[in-house]
Amino acid sequence: MKGITCALVIVLTVIISTVPAFSQSTETVTEESSKDESAGKKSFGLKIFNGRVNLAAVPIPAYNESVGWSMGLAVTGFYKVNSADTISPESVTALLGFYAENKTWAAGAFQKFHLDEDRWRMTFGGAVGEINFQTYFGFPEWIGGGTFIDYTTDLSFAVAHASRLAWKRLYLGAKYRYMRSRTVFHFRLPVGRDIKAKTFSGLGLDATWDSRDNIFYPLRGYYIDLWTLWNRAWIGSDRDYDIYYFEASGYRECRDGHVIAARIHSRLASGDVPFEDESVFFHIDLRGYADGRYRADQRHTFQAEYRWNFFRRFFAVGFGGFGWSVDKASEIAWDGILPSVGLGARWRMIVDPPVSIGIDYAWGKEEHAFYFKIGESF
Repeated sequence: MKGITCALVIVLTVIISTVPAFSQSTETVTEESSKDESAGKKSFGLKIFNGRVNLAAVPIPAYNESVGWSMGLAVTGFYKVNSADTISPESVTALLGFYAENKTWAAGAFQKFHLDEDRWRMTFGGAVGEINFQTYFGFPEWIGGGTFIDYTTDLSFAVAHASRLAWKRLYLGAKYRYMRSRTVFHFRLPVGRDIKAKTFSGLGLDATWDSRDNIFYPLRGYYIDLWTLWNRAWIGSDRDYDIYYFEASGYRECRDGHVIAARIHSRLASGDVPFEDESVFFHIDLRGYADGRYRADQRHTFQAEYRWNFFRRFFAVGFGGFGWSVDKASEIAWDGILPSVGLGARWRMIVDPPVSIGIDYAWGKEEHAFYFKIGESF
């Protein structure tokens, strides 16, 4: 099997991750795109919450060797909870679903609120699914070397997160995540891999600095996020382990219609880390790695991206980066670096807020991957 479809990534990772928060404004990209604003609103808008909702309903057909033919659907609404609140940006409601030929399926929903002039930001989400995929085991050469092993994971989870504006653009908050999973490997199990259903329950804290001018398509500013998640038996977790997460993204419009974006990211897990919470590469972390080969307790990445609004609602993207997948920081070395390079295209589906759909094609060290996208990678 070569890779997992992007639709499944959308369903699962959008909800698991803390949805990035909006900034204080909803500026459009260029004068040309702003000319289409009224047309975009008329195409997708409806009335709710005493205001307008911009809807994005996107079918996602796909095919690859991992899951065969598949079909996904993402329905997202962007709206003001209080139309009299001119400071809070749009809140977001999303429903997502996916089914594949190999019987992989997933369904989920998430809600992102911006309240009280953006002093409060809240996220709630959940999903269920059955994932038929693969992972890579590195066996010694004398018994044939490494090989891919298929597995099935039955998964359900829920997340809740709330943060409060504490100072200038700094938000402080707390989060909770519940996950129930059962993974079966279709092979004689190596030592340390079990197939019992497990429950993981964790509490965490987070701090976010957000000076971006727009979450969907920033032209300038920074987004810095640091959070922790402590899974403990006293809150219902079958294993005690920690997750530490850091990301920092920066954006600069070098001239009209041309934006440079960069992101550094680290995710570290320590303790009795289960298979389901090991670090793998998703499209927001490092594109070009989708076959499950790299899975470890830590991932560290850097990406840079050039975004060009070359005609009205049409955009071209070029990107590159590198990263490491390791169990310990001491294992980071140049001979273990994982490069990434690729190209993409976008079409601005909704002008205000600026939401695009598009495709990316990326090359990694041993593989390449195709991604269907809603919004930008970071």
